[in-house]
Amino acid sequence: MKITSALLILACFTTLNRVSFAQMNDTKSSPKLESAVFGGGCFWCLDAQFKLVNGVKSVLSGYAGGTTKNPSYEQVCSETTGHAEVIQVEFDPAIVSYEDLLRKFFRAHDPTTLNRQGGDVGTSYRSIILYKDENQKTVAEKMKAEAQKQWTDPIVTEIAPLNTFFKAEDYEEIPHDSMRKAIARRLTSAKTLIPHFYLTVDCRIDNLTATRARLNESAPKENGYKLSVNDFVVKSCALALMRVPAVNASWTETAILRHKHADVGVAVALDFGLITPIIFRAEEKGLAAISNEMKSLAERARTKKLKPQEFEGGSFAISNLGMFGIKDFTAVINPPHAAILAVGAGEKRAVVAGDKVESATVMTVTMSCDHRVIDGATGARFLQSFKQFIEEPASMLL
Repeated sequence: MKITSALLILACFTTLNRVSFAQMNDTKSSPKLESAVFGGGCFWCLDAQFKLVNGVKSVLSGYAGGTTKNPSYEQVCSETTGHAEVIQVEFDPAIVSYEDLLRKFFRAHDPTTLNRQGGDVGTSYRSIILYKDENQKTVAEKMKAEAQKQWTDPIVTEIAPLNTFFKAEDYEEIPHDSMRKAIARRLTSAKTLIPHFYLTVDCRIDNLTATRARLNESAPKENGYKLSVNDFVVKSCALALMRVPAVNASWTETAILRHKHADVGVAVALDFGLITPIIFRAEEKGLAAISNEMKSLAERARTKKLKPQEFEGGSFAISNLGMFGIKDFTAVINPPHAAILAVGAGEKRAVVAGDKVESATVMTVTMSCDHRVIDGATGARFLQSFKQFIEEPASMLL
């Protein structure tokens, strides 16, 4: 079968040092496969999503740099375009069509920003589409027209015009940027399409806080560490995922993908949105390594220096609002994860121990579960394991 190639490039907000597009373009596809190249804004790359598509055989990341205003296909291949992150998708057209991949692309990327350079991205393009041949241009333009209506329609249908309730002089309009629109659509889709259910458990963390204090006091002054409660939460989740692997999974239309390692994402709030950098293979790492890695990831996230591979994918997520004094809350599952753990503040509460009432430091956690992947009893077993590890940190050594 003749190999065809489509080039769709969406500009990143940051310039990253990765495999060059020219190098990537040298990779030969299987004679039975077709190839398409997509690009995504660095906070919403499609790499992980395409890997879960039935019929996609491989996804290879690449990079094209430069400052050309209207680059051609050849210029992109020779790295003379506006800054762009790209992925090459090899797929079996007998299973998944090019139109299916385009539909998935436009579901996450606003077609109204095509060929536009944004002020917040310097010389980079917000999005640009190039075509290798007229046939693929025709297909992509048709799909773009269909996607255009979706993105220009209101995200939420209002009950009545806002000016019915507010006077113009009483509010300030803050237009949606591309990231905020992507967040809105992605989470609306997740909450609408994923059947959520919730499990809540209280954890006594007196032993944890005492262990944390002792370890921090004994930390070396040079190349040391400062452990947080969240570091213990990450490690406890990772070990619980290994003990209850049915939670460490992702849903696809043809199969459940059960992951072999605990790749735990931790939500980080940014001035311009939200991102979830990942501690990969967290079950293999000690508390000090997790702590130092998380601090590095959070700092680079706030300065827009994260690489896409540091926040794409993952198998589980944690959202912690305890530092804000929030007692408990529920979080929205972020695909491809099948669950997310919402962590509240540790606070002194009266608890019953035997026949006595005593004071204890208690932390409430709530897990949002995808019922397509996780049944109630499975989620309960996960939280039992998590509770064991978090309440008795020494058990992490067993």
